[in-house]
Amino acid sequence: MKFEKIKEILLFFLLLFLFLVVIFLLKNFVFVGDKNTFVEEEHFVEPKKLEISKNEEKVNIQKKKEYISENDSDFKKILQELEKIEDEENRKKINYSYFPENIAGKSKTLVYKKFFDTFFLSKTINQKIKNLDIFLYKEPFEVRGRLKDRKIHIFGLYYLPFKEALAVSIHEFGHFIDLYILKKNVFKDLSYDFYDISWSETNILKSNSKLEDFVSGYAMTNRYEDFAETFAFYILHNEEFQFRMKKSLKLQEKYDFMKKYIFPKGEFITNEFSVKIEQENIWDTTKLDFDFDKFRKYLQKIEN
Repeated sequence: MKFEKIKEILLFFLLLFLFLVVIFLLKNFVFVGDKNTFVEEEHFVEPKKLEISKNEEKVNIQKKKEYISENDSDFKKILQELEKIEDEENRKKINYSYFPENIAGKSKTLVYKKFFDTFFLSKTINQKIKNLDIFLYKEPFEVRGRLKDRKIHIFGLYYLPFKEALAVSIHEFGHFIDLYILKKNVFKDLSYDFYDISWSETNILKSNSKLEDFVSGYAMTNRYEDFAETFAFYILHNEEFQFRMKKSLKLQEKYDFMKKYIFPKGEFITNEFSVKIEQENIWDTTKLDFDFDKFRKYLQKIEN
């Protein structure tokens, strides 16, 4: 009788264990979607291989280019038309909204938009995007930029230097890459391979962390800002990144992560548009200078 009672208890715990396993699998591998990402977004603590499905029409356009004969007298005209169509398709991915609406057509607003388009319409970046909304606000807010509900928000547009506004948008796009583009592997988000370098929790550093392990002081705020700052620094100041990572194995691991998972074709490994950084300790990478004209030409060059 006692043995039967033990069997019943063991059976109960076995069924309970199996039930918990099923709940875990459903939560992590079946019902995974924007809801979880929304929680990640809301967890931001602010101090106040990439596989994107390609548009079929774009692929067809590329095939048409390959089959056009160089002897065709209308070659240049046809090619220009195809490129125009392709550019229009790329532009459809990026949707701008303006607050207030009356700044939309103003010359100054169009200059800011031109700066943003230089980056977001470049092939190496645009191919990572299915759809991206960018909200531009004339008046300042408590922060210059924020990612919220899959949208990049840039505040105080008319108060920001053009290059700084672009750098802030690149930083915010780093959050977008982190939360929405990097794929899940079997057990966890790929982003956790990056987080685990320096973070034990969202905003708790590992005990052996030091200043040299981060591209900026702001990157030490939480793991999300660490990712976004590292992303922006990799793009705009790659050579300086390589120099600084010689002093920190963890910083080198972060560089290698960006190189392996975000830009596996070697994009941005250059010094063509960097400006020498004098300060030893950087607080905010978006405040650092760079040569925009050379940056624009570099993006055009790597498209060919």
